[in-house]
Amino acid sequence: MICVQLIMGILGLWGLLKDKGYKPTLHHHPPQTLNAEPTSAPTCRLDVLGTFYQDIKESYSKHPSQTAHQIMEQKLLKVGTKDDLWLYLDGYPSQEKQSTHAQREQKRMDNGWRGQELLEDLRARIEEGRNVSKPMFKEVEKSIGGTFYWSLESRTEFVAYLHQQGWKHVVEAATEADLAIAKDCQPNDIVISRDSDLLIYPTVTKVFRPISQGRYLQYDVQDLTAVLGMNRIQFTVLGIISRNDYTSNIPSLGAKTNFKILKGLSAPDPDAMVEQYLACPEVVLKTTKDNTGENNTGENNSGKNADNTGEDANDTGENAENTEENAEGPFDKSIKVFVRLEQQVADPSPMQQDPAPSHDELRMYFMEVQALHLIKKAEMEKLQQKAKRQVVTSTQGNQPRSINRYKIYDQPPKNASDAMGWNPRYTPKERVRREPHEAPRGMRRYKWKPFTVTPEAPSSDPSSSTNPSPSTDPTPPSDPSSSTDPSPTAPSKRKNPPPLPNGPQKQPLLKCMSWEHPTSTLDIGTVSANVRGAIMNPARVESLSIDSESQRNAVASEVERCIRDVVKHASETKKTCQLLVAGFIEEIGKLGETNESDRALLDLICPRISVKKTKGGDTPESNDDDITLQVPKDGQTGFLYTLLIYLYSGTCNFGSWSGGQVVRFINRAHEFGLCPAVNSRHRPAQMPYPGSSFLAPVATEIGREYHRHFIDGTREIHEQSLKQKKRLPSTPTAEIDHQSSAIENFLVQNATIKNRRKIAPLSGVMHKFILLAERNLVAIFCKSETLRPLLFDLARQCQFRATSVSDLEAWIGTKEPGFLIRRFIAHVGRENGGQDPMRPKKTKYERRRLKSHKGAVQLLSLAEIQQHVTDVRHGSPRTYDAKGYVLRGSFRTDGHRFLLLSFKLKELNSAKYKRLPENQLPPRITSTVAGVDYYLTEIRNVVKSYQDVADLWDCDPRDIKVLGLDLGQAFVVGASAILPDQVHEDLSPEINATDKDTVMQDVGIDSSQGAGTDPPDPNTPPSANKTQQVFYNLAVSQKAVYQSTLKLRSWTEHRKKEKTDEQTESVADIESRLPPLRGPDTNVAEYKAISDANHDQLDTFYNGQNMLYKRHVYDAKRARQEEFAVITDRLLNMVGGTIGRKREDDNKVAIGIGLGQFSSTSGLSSLHSSFMSYFVRTVGACNGMALSFWRRDILIQTVVHASCELGAIVELHRTRSKRVLYFEAMPCLRELRVPSHP
Repeated sequence: MICVQLIMGILGLWGLLKDKGYKPTLHHHPPQTLNAEPTSAPTCRLDVLGTFYQDIKESYSKHPSQTAHQIMEQKLLKVGTKDDLWLYLDGYPSQEKQSTHAQREQKRMDNGWRGQELLEDLRARIEEGRNVSKPMFKEVEKSIGGTFYWSLESRTEFVAYLHQQGWKHVVEAATEADLAIAKDCQPNDIVISRDSDLLIYPTVTKVFRPISQGRYLQYDVQDLTAVLGMNRIQFTVLGIISRNDYTSNIPSLGAKTNFKILKGLSAPDPDAMVEQYLACPEVVLKTTKDNTGENNTGENNSGKNADNTGEDANDTGENAENTEENAEGPFDKSIKVFVRLEQQVADPSPMQQDPAPSHDELRMYFMEVQALHLIKKAEMEKLQQKAKRQVVTSTQGNQPRSINRYKIYDQPPKNASDAMGWNPRYTPKERVRREPHEAPRGMRRYKWKPFTVTPEAPSSDPSSSTNPSPSTDPTPPSDPSSSTDPSPTAPSKRKNPPPLPNGPQKQPLLKCMSWEHPTSTLDIGTVSANVRGAIMNPARVESLSIDSESQRNAVASEVERCIRDVVKHASETKKTCQLLVAGFIEEIGKLGETNESDRALLDLICPRISVKKTKGGDTPESNDDDITLQVPKDGQTGFLYTLLIYLYSGTCNFGSWSGGQVVRFINRAHEFGLCPAVNSRHRPAQMPYPGSSFLAPVATEIGREYHRHFIDGTREIHEQSLKQKKRLPSTPTAEIDHQSSAIENFLVQNATIKNRRKIAPLSGVMHKFILLAERNLVAIFCKSETLRPLLFDLARQCQFRATSVSDLEAWIGTKEPGFLIRRFIAHVGRENGGQDPMRPKKTKYERRRLKSHKGAVQLLSLAEIQQHVTDVRHGSPRTYDAKGYVLRGSFRTDGHRFLLLSFKLKELNSAKYKRLPENQLPPRITSTVAGVDYYLTEIRNVVKSYQDVADLWDCDPRDIKVLGLDLGQAFVVGASAILPDQVHEDLSPEINATDKDTVMQDVGIDSSQGAGTDPPDPNTPPSANKTQQVFYNLAVSQKAVYQSTLKLRSWTEHRKKEKTDEQTESVADIESRLPPLRGPDTNVAEYKAISDANHDQLDTFYNGQNMLYKRHVYDAKRARQEEFAVITDRLLNMVGGTIGRKREDDNKVAIGIGLGQFSSTSGLSSLHSSFMSYFVRTVGACNGMALSFWRRDILIQTVVHASCELGAIVELHRTRSKRVLYFEAMPCLRELRVPSHP
């Protein structure tokens, strides 16, 4: 889109002054408010158009003339008073600036035609009922704004208005206002303008340049010439020979280059100095080229001149184009204006034959289109409301009016049934009152399950105890969609634990640790920060034999380069493989029928769907060497690994089984025109890194993605179609054919749904995370001339003789996990009780590091790891109290972020997956040995009597603080805290809860049930048992938490629209041309062609520019975590806790979380699940709160009736599942306006 951008003054002058070290004085108030003696107060002369151009444009574009005059007068009053401020306005166009005026007029015409086209298109879309968006209206407004021109008539009216309002000093110049200011300016007068031209006039000595927030930068000509090392004549000539509004500069000679030339010149007057400048060899050479046609002064030379940075030369360069230079010299017009202070009024320009629409015409047309849009929108809303009313009438009939759920009640209504109502539903729903509900699908794993077979008594060796039956020994659930980590995050499927090795052997010990502890991913920052923290510190590199700081810099830079290069090669190879497989599947789908040969190839990409879905039956093939990332041989992963090797290096082991399958696949893809055929005689090029060092985990990751997409996706679509068919019998469905491949079944099932899925998983341009182990680092670092000697030197220090890369790999297999990572990449871990031997004295950075994940890592030797596994297997989970993390020897990175894999010592898989009898497991709610997920259970499975409450909290149930949380979409969390009256005696209660006996009598509960803590005496009068509770409510809106994400989206959208002079289209234009990857219009071949043609530009945006995009994404993620931390801290403050310290022993707290599971299909993605995960993990691990996971109706009952003990509430639900009407009248959550935070 063409848009006029008014750039006034000498091109590059402001930037030149900044680069040369001149620092103008910053003022926070207008010049007239500065301290000065009244008798010597300087005169302030204001260039109205040069100072308030944007304000003039906004005022006169959107308001009538009289209103715009008033707005501009208010702007002027902020600068000075009516008696003291001198105002200057432009008059007629000058002859010297005629070329600039013509160029600006042409741009206004182009914007006018553009705006008219956009308005016609927008009106057509509205009339036809098509979708319109806000960017369309914004684009029209920009085009209309480009046509604005403050006409001479409007300026004259404004001058008359100022005289009427009592302004004493208003000057309407004959031509340019800056020339009139220069003529009237006296010594020490102050000129206010954004135009840098005014610094060039000899009579001007001081210029105040307005900037944002009402501030001013003071430029003193005497001071800046002293900083530049120039006299006043040289500075004036600098403005004359540089590009300005009157003449153009010599091609390729901008302000900075001219500054260097003028430093060596000396003359008594500007005319003589200009002649000396034109006689300089550099200028003569450029002028000669221009005269011979090798260069064109009419072009925009500022793009070729690297000096003119920070300014946009498009407008000024074209405006200053001077095609009618006379024979006297190229700068005579500038000399006439800046030195002689002379200008002539230009002759009236002839009228255009076909004038473009004016600004006022386009503005009126735009208002008509907006009004039409509002009318159409209102009509559409009426039709939608009418349709909803028809649906309600046809499905439910007349329903009672719903209660206002968001109304705040000061107290519960006396008769709850009078205020209770049901929400109107737009789809038929059968309500089941008395039947017990089925737990949500996502929470069935947390249901309390008794042993079906009584376990045997534990032996002296817990590791040799009898395993429970398959029905009672839950297999570790896998959620492939939640992580792409190729290493197993849960124990393998063996029924028996892996045996302990006889000696300190690394790989068997890591398998044992994987069986006993879950894997945790520690986000410890960025690659650059961690590498330089590990290498740049002299105390950290003693073992690396690095002496000088320059050597440390070189080593750190080389480590970063190697890691980012490997990430780049892995990501590009993965995307090439995904595009090839997607194109192959697309061509197979076009054939209609699949032969056995093609079906065999499809089975290699993804195995078939099993006939019976058993627990873990369709999980991807398990690799016992996932921890060491060994090269796979056969099966799906072996085929994908060999295919990646071939795509990366151009060759592979064609004689192996997987190599033969790859040859078949490539030749078949060649028949479809997707890739060239295999040429076994082709000699591949030397690759920078061996493919075996980083492609094995990529193959495992791709295999799991295909499993999730094709096998799990087929089942999900099939289940969705069956549910849809129950409601609409005409819904097309297709059965799963177990004789066909999983990909064929997916294509058939995908064609039966409306919103189709992608034909195959495809990665974007941005580099994804890859998994690397220390053994991989050895092969990668050995390709670097800088790092190879350091590795061999480390091996020699460990008394190991290494002569090849294989020797180094064998050597690193004997060292403790994290040996290489800690010395080259990340300074993590503590040993000797937290005192690092490499740094005897702990600095402030060290103390802060030891409190973070980096300090929580324990550096254990192989012998210590073996002893730890032995202690775990011979100990009891009830008495287990180890904490911290142990390195696994591998990490994940995308070239920017660094995620360290480790074993979490605080949790035991034997307790998490119930491998032991129930009496040996740690108590629920009060222990985190089984993981924080162990909290998430319905409280009725834990608290069944008063005695259970006394055992868990060790106090009277009435002394327990209750915090109820309800998660949602519009509001991320709504909380209500119930505190005992003795805690906050100074606060008056908001709600008086009914006494317990009355409530229990109303619902038919016997208060004598339970043991342990004595229940209240039923013979006691109700007034004697009546207590007052204090309620506190908190609601956090989704919009507040989403601010970091919204700002990232806005920044990304703006950056994608930018483009350089060498680029023909922006990133947004490229991505808009990409064909869809789902639906009937899928075209993988065209998608690949467009992506390959613009690969460099897209890669620079997402992965280049010093990781700019990734840094912004990472900052947005950290901001989201900080938002969650603030919310969690506010919630804990309600019950006397904080996120930074442990819970006190006498502070008894029960936290209940609503179990309502839902999915959002409109608006922003809901944050309820991510916040719940963060809250449970933080509160359970850091604060020791008693956390319970309650059903929604139990949560509501507990929040309303704090006087009812916890056990009574559970007993209420267990005895009667009928909905109690009294509990419907609950006090709803009110929004708490918390203080702003960063």
